[in-house]
Amino acid sequence: MDAQRRKRINLYKKIIVAFVLATILIPLILCVALFMQVGALKKEVSNLNQLRNEYYTKFEEINAALQESLALKADAEAADNQENADLEQIADVSKVTQGLEDELVDEAVVTTITDKAVITDNTTEEKNTTDEAEVVVKQAKPAKEIKGTVYLTFDDGPGANTHTILDILAEYDVKATFFVNGKDAETYADEYRRIVAEGHTLAMHSYTHNYSKVYASVDAFMDDTIRLRNHLYDITGVVCDIYRFPGGSSNTVTKINIRRFAEALDAEGIVYFDWNVASNDATNPILSVEEIYDNVISGVVNRDMSVVLMHDLKDKVTTVEALPLILDYLKTNGYEVLALDKDVTPVQHVKLGS
Repeated sequence: MDAQRRKRINLYKKIIVAFVLATILIPLILCVALFMQVGALKKEVSNLNQLRNEYYTKFEEINAALQESLALKADAEAADNQENADLEQIADVSKVTQGLEDELVDEAVVTTITDKAVITDNTTEEKNTTDEAEVVVKQAKPAKEIKGTVYLTFDDGPGANTHTILDILAEYDVKATFFVNGKDAETYADEYRRIVAEGHTLAMHSYTHNYSKVYASVDAFMDDTIRLRNHLYDITGVVCDIYRFPGGSSNTVTKINIRRFAEALDAEGIVYFDWNVASNDATNPILSVEEIYDNVISGVVNRDMSVVLMHDLKDKVTTVEALPLILDYLKTNGYEVLALDKDVTPVQHVKLGS
C-alpha cells in the first residue's frame, strides 16, 4: 500500500469519526437547549398563572365592593324616604312636647306666685314652697333623647395606627370593636392586650386574610379560625366569639355557599357580623377626611342601629384624622357609641338559615 493510499484512508477515517461525533453531539446539544427552553417556558407559565390568580382575586374584591356599594345605595334611597316621614313625625312630636313643657312651666310659676302670696309672713314655708316649685320646673324638662346606637368597627389590624385610634377612643370615652388578623405576637402583643384592657371588643377576621386559603374548604376555614382564636387567647387570655368574614358574608370570592362556613362558626358558638354603614376607607386612592366623614355620618343618620366598617392599617391616615370629627358629631347629636357583643342583634348580609 503506497503512502498516497494510506493518506486517503486516514482522511476517510477522520471524516467518518467526525460524522459519527456530529451525529451524536448535535442532537445532544439540541436536547439540552430544548430542555432549558422548556424549563424557561414552564417558569413563564407558572408566573402567568400566578398573575392571573392575583388579577382574579383583585377582580372579585372589586366586584364584591361594587355589589356592596350598590346595596348600600339602595338602602340609602329607601332610608331617605323613611327619614322624610320620620322628620315629619318628629316635628309633630316636638310641637306637642314644647306645648307640654310650656304648660308645665306656666303651672309651676303660678304655683310659686300663689304660695308666696298666701304665706308672706311665714319665711320658712315660703322657702319650702319655692324649693318645691323649682323641683316641678326641673321635672318638666324631658330626658336627653338617644337618637341611635353606633358600633364603630376596625378591620385588618392591629397596625401602625391602632394605638392612635385607641387614644382617640379613650379621649371620647367610647368603646369600639376590632376585627383583627393573626399578627406577629412579638410585634403586636401590646395592641392586642390594650384593646382588651381598655374595654373594647377583640373580634376575629381570619388569621391570614388570604381568600384562596381561607375559603378553600370548610375545614380550611375552621382551621384558620381556630388558629386565630388560640393565637389571641395565648396573648390576651380572651376566648373570642365574634367573627367577620373577609370580604363580608356577601363576598363573591368563595365558590362554597357561605352558609356552610356560617354553620361551622355557629357550631363553635361564634357569631358573625357584617356592616350596614361603610366608610369606604379601603378604596384606592385613599379617601379624604371629608369623604370618610360624609360616608359615615350619611349612613348613621338613616338608622337606629349602625355597624360602621373602618380600618386601622398603617396607610389609613385619613381614617385616624376623620375619627375625632365623627365622634364629635355622634356625641353632640345624642348617639350612643358602643362595642359589639353576642347580645347585639347581628347585622348580616347573608343570614344564617335564611
